[in-house]
Formats: sequence, C-alpha cells, structure tokens
Amino acid sequence: MVHVFAKRMTELRRKKGITQKQAALSLGISQALLSHYENGVRECGLDFLAKAASFYEVSCDYLLGREKKESRAATPIAKEKQRLKATEYILFDMLEKTGSNQLVEQASDFLALAYYRLYRRLYCGGHPTPGEFKVSDYTYRALADAAMQVSEAQLRCVLAGIDIGNLHGIDTTPLMTDRATLRTVYGNDYLLLEQLMKKAEKQFKE
Repeated sequence: MVHVFAKRMTELRRKKGITQKQAALSLGISQALLSHYENGVRECGLDFLAKAASFYEVSCDYLLGREKKESRAATPIAKEKQRLKATEYILFDMLEKTGSNQLVEQASDFLALAYYRLYRRLYCGGHPTPGEFKVSDYTYRALADAAMQVSEAQLRCVLAGIDIGNLHGIDTTPLMTDRATLRTVYGNDYLLLEQLMKKAEKQFKE
C-alpha cells in the first residue's frame, strides 16, 4: 500500500505539472517530507491523506490503491477554484521575490477590496437589509471603486520606483522575466493563470 501511495503521489504531481517544492508548499509540508512520501520512505497520517486527495482531486481510496481509476470531479467550480489557487500562489511568490513587505501589504489590500465586494454581494443576496456592514449600501460601491483606484495607483507608483506618502519605490529587477521562464518555473499553475487572464480580457471586449 505504501508503494502504491508513493507512486500515485508522484504521478499525480507530475500530471499536474508542478515541482515537489510547489506541491509541498500547497500541501503545507516541507519538500523533504514530501520527497519521503513520494519515495515510500515514510507513511503519512490521515490528515495529510485527506489534504492530498483534495489537492489532486482524487479519492483517498485511489491514493491508497483501493481504486484503479482516478475519480476526478471536474466540475466548473472545481476548475475555477484550481485557477484561483494557482493564481494566488504565483502572485504571492512574485511578491515575495521583491523582498518588499509594503508591496505585499498593498497587494493584499487591493485583493481584500475585491473579496469584500464579492462577499458583500453574496451576503446581501440572502439578506434584505445588510446590517452586518457599517457602510451604507447606497455609497459602498462608489467608495470601493475609489479605494481600488487609489490602491492600484499606489501599486503603480511603487513599482515604477516613485515614492508616494509613506510608500517607497522598490527595485523590480526580480520581476523582470519572460513568459517562457514563468512557464518553466510555475508549470501548470502558470497555464491556469494564463487562462484566467484570457477570461478577464475576453470580458473587456464583450
């Protein structure tokens, strides 16, 4: 059973087009420990088994060799979740490479505004009166638009090397890489990011 688990963990990772380092990061363990699992040196616990099954979108029985075929549930929501996870991983990995904590905070603030707007719309869809929110439903959209524009402007200034208020321009050399290199570094995750970008630009044209 250990041999089958190790073999299938390796096969699924390669099929996903990611490195051990990327898989280990997504699974919340060290690369060394993942290597032990993939080589059959160590057995994993039930928590990790469930996490790996969810990450690779297969059943626990398949990982353990009790099922011969992968039982993937390629639902639309599963695909979107995978795209968003891949995008988040790449973006924050790029942010980390700059070594700028302020840039990470700015990017997080920008994304937080988008998440806030989506959550608010979903919440209000089931509640006639949005009592959970302190900002009026009549004004929040205009305020959110303005806040996102300011946040994006600050990001542009910092990335252009321009100081603005308490924010300081940074060295963007770590971000200077071509798409071919990004595909090599991030593998299948980058292909998923490209899908998301194309989907967004398609919306702009419609």
